[in-house]
Amino acid sequence: MLDPDLPLTRVEYHQRGNPRENEEAYGYISSYAPYDNISHQLDTRKCDVGNKSSILVTAAMQDQRVPYWHPLKWVARMRARQSNFYFPSSGNEDNLLILKTDLEKGHFGGGRNHREKIKDLAFELAFLVSRVQPE
Repeated sequence: MLDPDLPLTRVEYHQRGNPRENEEAYGYISSYAPYDNISHQLDTRKCDVGNKSSILVTAAMQDQRVPYWHPLKWVARMRARQSNFYFPSSGNEDNLLILKTDLEKGHFGGGRNHREKIKDLAFELAFLVSRVQPE
C-alpha cells in the first residue's frame, strides 16, 4: 500500500485510506499486515493450536495481484522468527511450514487446463489430510 505504482494500490485508497498521507490509515493497515505481525516466538499458551500446527503457503510467479516475493518473504520471516516451532529447526515434524511456488500460473491459476487445476487441488487436500491425526 506504500507503493502507488503496484497494481490495485491506488484503487484501494478510497476504502482504506492512503497510508503515505494519513497516519491513522497507516496504523490500521499495519495492524493486520501479515508480514509485519509475525511475532519473534510463537507462544502456544495464547493460541488454540497447541503444539500441532502446519502451514502450506502457495505462490505464483505470474500473479498480478500478489507478487511472488510476498509469500517468499513471509515464509522466510516465519522461519527466522519462529524457528523453535516449525520443522526442521524445531525437530518437531508435526509442525510443517511448506512453500509451493508455481512458475506458470497467476492469481486465479489462469491459462491452466482443468487437469492442472485438479492436481493443485489434490496437492492441497493431500497436505490437509496428512496433517489430520486421529486422537
